[in-house]
Amino acid sequence: MCIFRQISLRRRATLVLSLIVVGYCCTIALTHAQSPYTAIAKVRITDINYTDFAIPPAAEIEKIVAEVYDSPSGYADVPQFEVPDFFYPQITELLKVAVVDPEPVLTYHEIGSMRILSKNGSVRRVCWYWQGKGSLKFSVQGVRYYRSTDEVKADEALKLDAILRAGFQWKTGLDSTRVRSAEQ
Repeated sequence: MCIFRQISLRRRATLVLSLIVVGYCCTIALTHAQSPYTAIAKVRITDINYTDFAIPPAAEIEKIVAEVYDSPSGYADVPQFEVPDFFYPQITELLKVAVVDPEPVLTYHEIGSMRILSKNGSVRRVCWYWQGKGSLKFSVQGVRYYRSTDEVKADEALKLDAILRAGFQWKTGLDSTRVRSAEQ
């Protein structure tokens, strides 16, 4: 005979209710403990040394390989190419004075990426995002930044886009600003 049936009806109801409450509390505790937002917050506070993500000065860069895509201006995508070295100061100027974004907007539209290889062998992957106006929003190795300066007058994401398109045109001789056709 089942032990559960030997317990009085009132005790059975109390036991079932207790098990439901304990199960509910355990579910909530596990859900919050495994939340990706909780894990990200813990990593941000304790584990990341943000100087590891710093963009090296132009003089310390060995090579930049970039690609530009999904232009908000309607321009054609630029395939992966090696950026000419005399564009490095303009690029690093846009990526300095950056602050880690404490609450990044993850819905901004990514419009390009580049890999920066420094002379000491470290590689940084930089993606930049278009938000419609204002300061440059970008990520280095997945950590989101925004450019913190008072002198922002135009959309800096489009400025970086233009610098890289000029580098592509100089390197290949191809016009990278041709407007996408309706089929593309």
